Amino acid sequence: MIILGSWIFSLIVHIPLFLALNVKDNSSVWMVEEWMPKAYSLYWSAIVVVAMAIIGGLFSRIVYTLRLKRDPENQLTFQQRVSIKQRSSICEHFSFSQS
Repeated sequence: MIILGSWIFSLIVHIPLFLALNVKDNSSVWMVEEWMPKAYSLYWSAIVVVAMAIIGGLFSRIVYTLRLKRDPENQLTFQQRVSIKQRSSICEHFSFSQS
């Protein structure tokens, strides 16, 4: 399913390139109009924004599952809680020192 989806996505992404190509006498010529570079730039920007939104949504779902959703049957031991606190304080230290 992933392979089929990637093929379909790549075909959709490259449709504008196929539509702008004109073949005459065994040579290819790009039909360049004034609006085409702007449209192509907007097209790629939309793809990037959609990909970032999908990644952000999936990442927030992972964070919700790991951090916020508590299971009463699966409590952390004291040693695990101390280890998590130490890691978070180290991460905070490095994030502030790099700014």
